[in-house]
Amino acid sequence: MPATISDLPNEIDNQIASELDAASLVALCQVSRHWLTVARPFLYVNVNFTTRSGLKVKQLLFQCLKYPNLAKNIKSIIIKLQVWRGVWGNDDVQEAEEVRSDKEEKDLRLKETKIKLSEEFAIFPGQLEDILHFNWPRLPRICKDYCVDDVVGTRPALGACLAVILGLAINIEELSIPWDSETIDLALDSILTYHQPTKVDASGEPRPLSKLQDLTRIGVPRMDEGNQGYQWAPLPPNVESVSFSNISLEKFEYTIPQPDGYVPNFRSPYYPDWETTCLNLPPCLQTLELNMVSITPSHLLHNLGSGYFRGLQTLILHKILEVEDWYNTAYMQIFTTSLSEVVPSLENLELEVWWSRPEEWLTYRQPIDTKHPFGSLKDNACLKELDIDLNIMINSMAGMLHSQKNTLVLSAGEELSPPNDLSAENNPFAMIDPFAMVGPFAMTVPLADNDPSEDDDTPATNAIEEFFKIPDQVLPPSIEKLTFNNVKRVFMERLLEELASDDSTTTIKEFLQPMPECKKLSFFLYDQSTLSKDVLPIVEKLKTELKESGIEFNIDNPRPLNYSSSMEAVGDDEDGFEPYLETYEF
Repeated sequence: MPATISDLPNEIDNQIASELDAASLVALCQVSRHWLTVARPFLYVNVNFTTRSGLKVKQLLFQCLKYPNLAKNIKSIIIKLQVWRGVWGNDDVQEAEEVRSDKEEKDLRLKETKIKLSEEFAIFPGQLEDILHFNWPRLPRICKDYCVDDVVGTRPALGACLAVILGLAINIEELSIPWDSETIDLALDSILTYHQPTKVDASGEPRPLSKLQDLTRIGVPRMDEGNQGYQWAPLPPNVESVSFSNISLEKFEYTIPQPDGYVPNFRSPYYPDWETTCLNLPPCLQTLELNMVSITPSHLLHNLGSGYFRGLQTLILHKILEVEDWYNTAYMQIFTTSLSEVVPSLENLELEVWWSRPEEWLTYRQPIDTKHPFGSLKDNACLKELDIDLNIMINSMAGMLHSQKNTLVLSAGEELSPPNDLSAENNPFAMIDPFAMVGPFAMTVPLADNDPSEDDDTPATNAIEEFFKIPDQVLPPSIEKLTFNNVKRVFMERLLEELASDDSTTTIKEFLQPMPECKKLSFFLYDQSTLSKDVLPIVEKLKTELKESGIEFNIDNPRPLNYSSSMEAVGDDEDGFEPYLETYEF
């Protein structure tokens, strides 16, 4: 039996350290030299910073240069985006940054830290150049010079430091880098798109980024000016999963595969005619995720048809911004019917548009009459999981408006009885177009005594009937898990009432019959909607009876946004400045 804990076998020591969080590992490092040796490598496995962590990233680089083996432990680098709260315009952002810079200049402690760190780096210029040249021999000289100057200088230089770290962290598998003024760097962008001829060097060590599987790029949200982003998106080769958030992809391009290999056909507008700055993405991408992205169905279909996505298995589209192009348009019909041709291996599809944007004036308005069908996904023979916005498949308010006479429907889950005096002076809704709707969710209904459809020769389409036709007309038989998101409360309650009047379990089984392998059916309600207490017993009964038949049935609360924007101010950041920021976590 060991006399002290340090006499334990190294495997047990490593197991103990692997179970600890960062704070506990730091405390363990201070116990003894033995535990410092054991615990320190685990501090470098998952590295997390923000875009205001320039000095901390430089300190990390300094440690990696002193102890190169520590950098080989890095598996994940996540840099979270911090933006100014309530500041969206370019002029306002510039003014806020100038205030931040002034405060930094007056911070003597911060200035001393920068100077000391710069002096410590003075011994490494030759080593920095060797790292850049060995890992990226064809990197332009100007990139190397700028990178070394930024690292050795007194500026935080987050992007330049990260570029060198990526040359040392050869085992990195996950990387998240925002599009932000703090991370834009000449060398970093060139390194991300550098095509390595082999995955290992002469010594058998992995080449930089050769093990990278997941890449995330996040743009700075500027809602009042559209979605700001850069025209050129650096992508590493060999990456299997890519996620973009809050950017515009209208000018996003891919390199088209050529018979003799991958020949770049696109040059960055910022870096002219450099071989290392071209998108060189091989056809090994398996997951593509777009969050809060501005892109149309036709442009996305064009990109998917570039040849890189033949092996794509997962396509996730969350909070797509161009609602007017995704709802009831011929472009959407073409997108769904052509998807099987450009992405034949697709197994998981998630599609959700952003009906209610943060700014009221950006809210989408569209007539409620359906002009174009959704199309069909039946040719997607490999599709197993489908998570889709119900309201781009059918008009889920059809046939339900006129049953609520003398009621003004404001949103899903909110109703107001009309005032007695509907004059413009007393009625706050008098200026609202009575036939307009915000998205397909918030709308005003004509306040009439008679059903307006009585004089219409064309009967209104019933949303419930259209819903039950979806499996036969739209979905492939290979579906194993089916989820509808953004479901309006009015529709959901009417559907439950319809099921309660019939044999509910039989109806659901008949609904799923065209998809014999589908054993999971879920509904996510629309923004802040909750079901009334009257239908809750129906839900519980359905869950119990379907569970006995091996079917999982769920009705869940609305999903949160893909990012959280708390109103809490961030305290002192690493650079000694106290910014009034909010952190966006995607």
